[in-house]
Amino acid sequence: PHILNEGKEKRVLIVGDSTAFGTGASRVEETLAGRFAHDFPDVEVVNYAVNGSLTKDVMSQLKRADGKKFNLVLISTGGNDVWRFTNLRKVRKDLYKAIMRAQEISNSKTILLIYNYVALGPAFPFFLRGAIMRRGEIIDAMFLDVAQQFGIEAVEVFSREQQFSFTRNSHKYFAADGIHPSSEGYRVWYARLWSAIYLHNYGLHD
Repeated sequence: PHILNEGKEKRVLIVGDSTAFGTGASRVEETLAGRFAHDFPDVEVVNYAVNGSLTKDVMSQLKRADGKKFNLVLISTGGNDVWRFTNLRKVRKDLYKAIMRAQEISNSKTILLIYNYVALGPAFPFFLRGAIMRRGEIIDAMFLDVAQQFGIEAVEVFSREQQFSFTRNSHKYFAADGIHPSSEGYRVWYARLWSAIYLHNYGLHD
């Protein structure tokens, strides 16, 4: 695991796919975890995310917590399920399981991060973009619905108003691989996460 601010009394756990891991950022400090650790120096940030993970893999990452308790759990998943065309019923079931587990180890303090509109990445050819976009919208709506059922915050990387800006400035917001966020993309996403944390407190800045 990647651990930042190790040894602090308060702890945050990050699980999920490459977006949770921080792939695409130029430096660790510019990932979601790195930015979080910088803004909350009194909070230990434990990152169990694995590149290429599907939503079904999040449970095994959460189990690595091994009975530890966290002040907050951040789950960032779903992007790989979009373009790998994972069965939608399975995605929903696996997300339910992951959130239930996260709630258990965080006293019901969980935030779901959604890398939506993955099809906007320049790596996807035009003839595939429409199908992937439709899949992404379905999974995005599913994740928002599940988050609402659990009463937890869901933070999307793109607002609908921003998607066209991201497309027009893909060299700025996407990494060189054309799939993952760049450091600037993570900055925009983190700003939305930061707002959610301060709006709902979570006890991290007491």
